[in-house]
Amino acid sequence: MTRLEHLFFHGSEEGIRRIVGDVDIGAAIYAPGGAQSNLLVWQDWKRRVAILLENGDLRSYEFDLIVNGEAEHSRRLLSPDGSPSAKAVNEAVGAGATLRLFGVGRYDIECAEQVALLKHVFDMPVFANLYMTPPFVGGLQKHFDLDDSLVVQVYGRKTWLLYEGPEENPFPIDYTDVTADDIDSQETRRITLSAGDVLFVPQGIPHKAATEGEESIHIVFGIGVRRPLSDLRALLEEFCRQDPDARRPIRDGKPLPPGRAAQLTERFRNWLLANADCQADHQDGGS
Repeated sequence: MTRLEHLFFHGSEEGIRRIVGDVDIGAAIYAPGGAQSNLLVWQDWKRRVAILLENGDLRSYEFDLIVNGEAEHSRRLLSPDGSPSAKAVNEAVGAGATLRLFGVGRYDIECAEQVALLKHVFDMPVFANLYMTPPFVGGLQKHFDLDDSLVVQVYGRKTWLLYEGPEENPFPIDYTDVTADDIDSQETRRITLSAGDVLFVPQGIPHKAATEGEESIHIVFGIGVRRPLSDLRALLEEFCRQDPDARRPIRDGKPLPPGRAAQLTERFRNWLLANADCQADHQDGGS
């Protein structure tokens, strides 16, 4: 059993195999009790957050609020000295705001180690954010993420609603690629997470979450994804370093003439065929 399986999938190889091995994963993976052995679930996060606030250990850029489905800057919660006001934060959460802490690994060594483990396994950037939501409150409005999300419920319960992804653009690379109409789709799954449950939400899948009769705390590990576009950009840059004509300045403000574009495209194609080793390096994560 690998440590990743132990932490997030209660020893199940299937969950890890689907995430690591399925490059076209298009559906969420629900692992009831998957994190029941994860130390993050057994910590008193309410007390940890309270101590951070009371001691003034949080900076304004390290947290925000989610109010009525929208992220709201923390500036209105600051004391005159610029540090967060514990009283103002607690009042906001009591009034129905979700408190979101960015980069929780800075305050918790176990979380930091799990971030490092995920970085090692996926060879991608990873971050960890914590969400504390009061009862009968929704989080962010329906949205999608550009990273994969590994959700660990550490306290209470929260219900997640998942929706069909946009048919025209199932793998968005920017938030401007998809409009609100594109994600105005049918609900596909409704999953209530309890402490110790895990949910993996692939990038691009529209979703939202809400509490019911009890408070909720969950941690989201955001796992970066690699796209062919990134490799192609790197390869194109390398080609341009070796092809002077591809670096020639254009000063008339007009689009590249189709004939010249075709010539460059053909040379790039031939360069790719002649430099298969270079392509293999990029596919393996090298440079």
